[in-house]
Amino acid sequence: RNQIAVESRANIEVATSNGPQAVLNTGTYTGSMPSADDFFNAYGPQEGASRYNSFVSSMQTSEQAFSMRTLPASDIETMVNEAKPTSTGDDAALQTARYQTLSNAAETTLKAREADPATYVRQAFPSVNAQWNNAQSVGNYQSAVAASIAAQQQIGIQNIQPLPKAIAAGAVDTFKNETLPQQDRIAAASSVIMATPDPAQRQILFNQMVDEGLPDITQGAFEALSRGDAGAANRLFQAAMVDPTKLAGTIPGDIKLAEIDVAVQDSIMDDGQVGDMYYGLSDGTAENYTRAQRDSKLINNAVNLRLRNGETMDAAIAGVSKDLYGDVQAVTDTNVQILIPKDQDAGAVVEGLQAAMPDVRAALTTALAPPSNAPTADGTKAIMDAVTQDSINRVLSEGYFRNSGDGYVFIDPYVGAAIADEQGNPIIFKPKAIVPGSPSGAFQRRTPAPGGGPSLDENGNPVVLQP
Repeated sequence: RNQIAVESRANIEVATSNGPQAVLNTGTYTGSMPSADDFFNAYGPQEGASRYNSFVSSMQTSEQAFSMRTLPASDIETMVNEAKPTSTGDDAALQTARYQTLSNAAETTLKAREADPATYVRQAFPSVNAQWNNAQSVGNYQSAVAASIAAQQQIGIQNIQPLPKAIAAGAVDTFKNETLPQQDRIAAASSVIMATPDPAQRQILFNQMVDEGLPDITQGAFEALSRGDAGAANRLFQAAMVDPTKLAGTIPGDIKLAEIDVAVQDSIMDDGQVGDMYYGLSDGTAENYTRAQRDSKLINNAVNLRLRNGETMDAAIAGVSKDLYGDVQAVTDTNVQILIPKDQDAGAVVEGLQAAMPDVRAALTTALAPPSNAPTADGTKAIMDAVTQDSINRVLSEGYFRNSGDGYVFIDPYVGAAIADEQGNPIIFKPKAIVPGSPSGAFQRRTPAPGGGPSLDENGNPVVLQP
């Protein structure tokens, strides 16, 4: 019997030493698991029960700690808080040990996420790791990036970083290495950002690269690359990688930098110009302004370089504008402030958007609908309905379409934002097909009334758009 007890103790010691740590590291323990009877036989009923309870508790604690890998930070915090010791009896030591284990695991987990989110989710989620392993053979990183983003969102990471830190940092280091040829430097960064065809993913990748030190004024160059204009991209990359003010010589004609600033503002950024339309400066968000500031530096550098190559100011600005925005034209009309390709029929696009106004009215009616339970007996509902209709008519009169992706959003000028759906996402509208010979009816030109009131027709009567 003593021999059996010795062997049982040896097996138990192996399990109690290795089991909790194995589960903490891998989620599983493949060794032999001693039962309650094994503990009783090895240590006797009283000590055996105590040791067994301690072993079970440590295994459960390790399982909880391992589960943190895929839990949101809020759930981890809840788990740790619930483990705070409350006992003053025989299990006080067990509770303290459990709390310390979970606290340490939480700290380690959250630090690892913050340090390198992409590497973390690749290690924590086998499906994410499989996508990265498959990315090379597929030829692009779209699925891997999407899986990395989804996993990071699942566990509540705020600053999404799809790329493992080593990949992003290595590409940026190469880009910034001025001893290398310019094309090699560009290729190092573009091979990462262009590895996915998804524009939203590319933006997130670019943001991560900027966090690693990529110059933010390169954004316009990457967008030119995205639309397939390699020549424009190379010229913009050069403008982003060279500081013209440090070049030898002067601009022909002794043009001052301040003159470039004024000319760029007048030709590109002022109201109704391409830049104003592109960034939505008259109704833009902080993100729009940030992008405009980045591109302003890039534009000035690019114009400076073109002037040094002998171009006139007008030609230089026109060339840079085409490189940055594509060959587009600004179109302003009733309810329309958009950019379209120069070879596209502006009139047809305007008519198509004006024909989509009933869709805008429908969206506004949903967005601004008064409460359905408003009282009717005292006239409250009738008043609210009238106010809502007036608000809708004002927005339809004064609002305007702006480019968004492959469609258009409708800007409510009174709130400075696009009409959104129930989830808060901007609604994308598409131009309606115009049937030749069909009456324009509700889509005729309208004159804004003084003071921002309802639009007026040629006879001075309020215009009501019918859905």
